[in-house]
Amino acid sequence: MITLHLGDTIYCKIRGNTVVPVSYDKCDAKIPFELIGISPEGFYILLVPKYYSIKHSWKIERSHAEDCDIDIEFLGKKALAIPKEKIAKVDVRTPINQDGTICVKCGRFYYMAEANQDDGTLICYTCRTNPIRMGTPNKF
Repeated sequence: MITLHLGDTIYCKIRGNTVVPVSYDKCDAKIPFELIGISPEGFYILLVPKYYSIKHSWKIERSHAEDCDIDIEFLGKKALAIPKEKIAKVDVRTPINQDGTICVKCGRFYYMAEANQDDGTLICYTCRTNPIRMGTPNKF
């Protein structure tokens, strides 16, 4: 199983306006979504682009951001929670030839950031100041 990080692109099968399990033979399309969080129950939280109308999507509120470690930049946008059985394909985000570092807690890439830990890793400001986020690393 591949390790997923925030910012990875996850493709899901769509039939009508509903995300269906990978096992469904008939689907209308495979649509890409950005992984923006994970729920305490183990569901993957995906950002729904504004030009899609997906059934069971919801508006991201502050309580969702706190519970699922969703960055506050996504407040007011639409999200969707799916189990791993509905992931058809994953494109892992790997920054190439860019100056910066990936936070070891949340997996987000920070442009022009440098390591701030003794072991040569980076823990971003959000993970350092939010004890709940720091206590639950997003390595899934």
